[in-house]
Amino acid sequence: MGVFFSFVTAVLFALCNIYSRKASKGITGLQAIVLTVTLNFLFFFPLGVITKYIQGTPWPDFSTILLFLLVGVLGTFLGRWGLYNSIALIGPSRGSLIKNSAPLFAILLAFLFFYQLPTWLSFIGIFTIMAGIWISGWKKEDVQNSTPEKETLFQNRRWYKGIILGVAAAFLFAAADIVRAVSIQHYSDIIIATGFSTLGAWLAMLVFLMLRGELVERHRSHFTALNKNLVLASCYAGAAQLTNFYALKMLFVPYVSALVATAPIWTAVLSYMMLRDDEKFGAVFWTSLGLITGGACLIIGFK
Repeated sequence: MGVFFSFVTAVLFALCNIYSRKASKGITGLQAIVLTVTLNFLFFFPLGVITKYIQGTPWPDFSTILLFLLVGVLGTFLGRWGLYNSIALIGPSRGSLIKNSAPLFAILLAFLFFYQLPTWLSFIGIFTIMAGIWISGWKKEDVQNSTPEKETLFQNRRWYKGIILGVAAAFLFAAADIVRAVSIQHYSDIIIATGFSTLGAWLAMLVFLMLRGELVERHRSHFTALNKNLVLASCYAGAAQLTNFYALKMLFVPYVSALVATAPIWTAVLSYMMLRDDEKFGAVFWTSLGLITGGACLIIGFK
């Protein structure tokens, strides 16, 4: 079941990427984060509280609540901030691909925290996925209405900034997965865990806006940009957090991270269907997806 929930998480993240990209044509990445984080909090935190009282389960202890909150800060807010900005710079498929270098960080962090390593064939599978991810990074997109000199400068700045943000998001998502895995060893109710993680992300967002001096004057402007694409992206992102908790409860962290990294396969298909004029795919891109698929098969077969 851990493999199943990992793939479900990948599909949900792919859908979130697509609808975030569709929504980003009219809003900034920060607006998207404010809206999706707030919508996730408004739905999942009350759901967690209601679930707790219906089931009659005890509250998690204070240290476990802090871990759940940290998951939201690292992954849901900071990781998503890096991912949204990467997507805006280099497109949903490639932003997702680079962000999905998270398994490399997950291997290192899992060894540091759990003293465990994947099997050697699974290692090959993880690095095959990584090879597919980084091969896709050699393909750059065209910039319209630009001279060759300006185009090269603009492409380089835009491209490498997008890559840096994607890698940062990868580390943050991997770190969040490690914290998830640690936290659910202490408290197993996934819905309550998800509720507290959305609270952590929301609180981090409020602090971020306060430090920027935008908590009051720009909060309303963010919600004027609310549209159905962002609502759908928020729903998919929230559901992905829930299924990711379930996957990590059943499967070793690097395996989950690598299987979730198959999200670009689904992103590619959905991008072609829904953003036909916005995404272009060539032989390099499809080769990278083939490597990702092969690596995922190795992980499933030899975990």
